[in-house]
Amino acid sequence: MAVIRNRGANARNISQKIWLSSGEAQAVKDRAGEVPVAAWLRDLALGQPPQPRSKPRHRVTQDAKVVAALSLAIAKVGNNLNQIARRVNSDARQYRTIDLVQLRYQLAAIRKDLLDARESVCPRQ
Repeated sequence: MAVIRNRGANARNISQKIWLSSGEAQAVKDRAGEVPVAAWLRDLALGQPPQPRSKPRHRVTQDAKVVAALSLAIAKVGNNLNQIARRVNSDARQYRTIDLVQLRYQLAAIRKDLLDARESVCPRQ
């Protein structure tokens, strides 16, 4: 099965698949070390010394509690937006000044929720 990753003269556009037992897969991974397994196997097959990755891969790890808190904050924002939409679409009458003030208050609450969510995930330093 060919998978096109990029274009150009040196594009790696052919995928090769091999089957390994779980023990073999762990041994290959251990031998590859910091080098990605695919790159290590390619270099080994071509008789080249394994080349370390030029840029280390940045892996994002998230704390489950942070993700849960962010999801809750986003759900609150969605609920607020739904309340506003329901209110605006409920009837065709013109809104009075008091309605616009309430709408502005709700939008301010949504903004605060978003800022709080951002601060909980990415605190300022």
